[in-house]
Amino acid sequence: MRKSSIDTKLLEKISLRPAKESDLETLLKWRNDPITRRYSFNEQKISLNEHKKWFNEILSSDKKLLLVVLKDKKKVGQVRFDMNDTEAEINVTIAPGWRGKGLGSCTIHKSCEYLFKEKSKIKKVNAKIKRENITSIKAFSNARFRGVRSHLNIVEMSYKSRQL
Repeated sequence: MRKSSIDTKLLEKISLRPAKESDLETLLKWRNDPITRRYSFNEQKISLNEHKKWFNEILSSDKKLLLVVLKDKKKVGQVRFDMNDTEAEINVTIAPGWRGKGLGSCTIHKSCEYLFKEKSKIKKVNAKIKRENITSIKAFSNARFRGVRSHLNIVEMSYKSRQL
């Protein structure tokens, strides 16, 4: 097994909590950030009404988990898991102003471990990343995700629970 390149000191400074109503506007701001949109599969700007509908559906779903990432009690990112029976797909956003500080790999790793602990039936997390998003591909690789396949402009990676 390849050793990860996660900053363990930084990992200890990160915490996760489920999203709540008061996070709605912050997450919309991050979602509509030009860099976030550039690397999203849906690059369109999202309206407040669209976001509210999406946000409320996420919070009320038992097949989705939306987490806010905190460092020193400041919101620095979000992670969403879309779950089925034994697998989940991950979506990660690091907040503008916090990118390039090593938070990506730590966020991915910590949120996957959180998911495996909280939702014990989930045994594998999958990621789909735009091929041009080299930073995210490296972050997922450093967080122990492995390449599964690459097609068109998408790189698919996965991470399996150590409890298999």
